[in-house]
Amino acid sequence: MGDPSAAPKSPGLTSGERFAIKLQNMLAQALLPLTFLLILLWLRLVRGYRIPKLAQFREGLRRTLDSISGPLLICPNHLTMIDSLILIWAMHAPWKPFFNPRAFPWNTPERRNFYQGFLLKLFCYLGKCIPVVRQGPPEETRKFLHKVRYIFTHGQTLMIFPEGTRSRTGKVDTENFTYGVGKLVDEAQKASLGLNILCIYLRGVSQDQHSFFPKKKEKFFLDFKLVEADTPLSGLRAARDISTRIITTLSELEAKYFSRQNPCW
Repeated sequence: MGDPSAAPKSPGLTSGERFAIKLQNMLAQALLPLTFLLILLWLRLVRGYRIPKLAQFREGLRRTLDSISGPLLICPNHLTMIDSLILIWAMHAPWKPFFNPRAFPWNTPERRNFYQGFLLKLFCYLGKCIPVVRQGPPEETRKFLHKVRYIFTHGQTLMIFPEGTRSRTGKVDTENFTYGVGKLVDEAQKASLGLNILCIYLRGVSQDQHSFFPKKKEKFFLDFKLVEADTPLSGLRAARDISTRIITTLSELEAKYFSRQNPCW
């Protein structure tokens, strides 16, 4: 997770909490060959998923990420419960996350949805997940923000769904989104962490509304765009400005998808 001595400690976290994050990162990376293989086998062989332009997407993403430095926040749209797994498979060649922790993003699943039962908790732990409770107590939200800041301080990557929940209309919700991601970005910018924001649009070509899983043998369309993290505003207005910019970018990528014919080919 980078050299801890080369980065300042995150305020609001105890030494034990910082150690717990570093230990989770270390164990997740050590067992990544096994977990990644299981995910890939399940997605490709059991579910039969395909990404027809995968090599083209990865190459474009590689060029974009090579042009930036600093921590990365990935903001995808949200239609199914396994969007993050599909994106982890799609973003990089299988070998890359083994040698580059930045290519294996941290995730922020809703605690009430995913932290049920030992096996699911273990999978989330090894998947570098930091659980969050949507609209939870202020103290829990502050602790979550401190953990995220600690991850960014070490130049890591975080994936978060800016809509806050799966879209109920099957389209990016440009009206009822929360400002949580904007607050997170604003806090990182105040700390001068040099945060980068990457919006990714993911959609199965037969997906017309939200679902638990995409359909079997689904084919996926992917597109992405960097978003400026800075804002001249402050407080709630800054969070609203950044969140709106991210959602608008996802909506534009979605419009681009629907303007194409047979977008996966």
